[in-house]
Parts: sequence; structure tokens; C-alpha cells
Amino acid sequence: MYGILDFTDIPKELKSLVSNYEIHILEVRKLTDTTVFQTDLKQVFDFIRHADSKQQLCELIRSDAAYQSMEEDAYDAAAAFANAGKLMDRKKFHMEGGQVNMCKAIEEMLADERMEGIKEGIKEGIGEGMEQGIKATIIICKDIGLSKADTKKKLEQNFPIDIEEVEKHIAKYY
Repeated sequence: MYGILDFTDIPKELKSLVSNYEIHILEVRKLTDTTVFQTDLKQVFDFIRHADSKQQLCELIRSDAAYQSMEEDAYDAAAAFANAGKLMDRKKFHMEGGQVNMCKAIEEMLADERMEGIKEGIKEGIGEGMEQGIKATIIICKDIGLSKADTKKKLEQNFPIDIEEVEKHIAKYY
């Protein structure tokens, strides 16, 4: 303890009241061999070590059957230390008799993330398609000689956008 405390401005009498405990620090993310741990601490440490890589984490979970039935406190520790709050939300769905199936929780979490990505991609695609459609409509209206007012009406009739958006697109493409 004395090595991490600064006693510069503290009276010497008080220093003797502070216990000089020996502290052992384990840098879990740098461990290369966790087989020395015979309890669920091995799974917790391995989970923390691989938490930054979804691929490595999936491989780890699939290769170690212990993740299918983890003690609740080990599950909580792994999720907390790896900053995986979504796993904490899933725990209640995969608990049975004080054991948690982390494999299923992670599979569902990753499936949810994939679905969120797909939804976001669809949303972006729709937005880009809408933009291209609006641009094409404006260019065609302009090419056939429609006025800005008539072009605005066409946009309002054919696209689900408000008047401010119509004005913005007319200014951009007309």
C-alpha cells in the first residue's frame, strides 16, 4: 500500500496507522493461459479477454460447454466486466435454477444486433431511394417544362415529405 500512497503532507505518526497490505494485481486481458483456474473464474476471465472480438467470443462460447450453464454470479461478473449490458437484459430469459445459459443469451444478443443492422440498412436504402426518386422527378418536370409550382405539387402528391422538404429539394435540383 505504501507504494501507491503519497505520505508527503501526512504526519509520520499517521503513517504507522495505515496497514501496508500487499496487493496482487492480475491483468486478465493479458493472460494467455487460464487453464490454471479450476472454477468458473476461468470462464469469466476468458470472456473478459475475448469481449472485444465478437468472432473470438463466439468461438470461445461454442468451444466451452461451461458457458451453457454458468453460475449467476459468474455470468453477472463476465457481463459487467466486459461492459455487456445487453447480456444483463437477457439473463432473465436464460436462467434456470441459479444457472444461466450464456450461449443462448449471446446468440440472441448477436441476432438482435444483426437485425438492428438490417433495419438500419433498409432505412438507409429507402432514404437513398427516396432521394433519387425526388431528384429524378424534379429533373423530369424541369425537362418537360413544368413550373416550380407544378413540380412542387407533383412532389407533394408522390412522396411522403413535408413542404419544407419539398422546398429544400426544389432549391437543390431545379
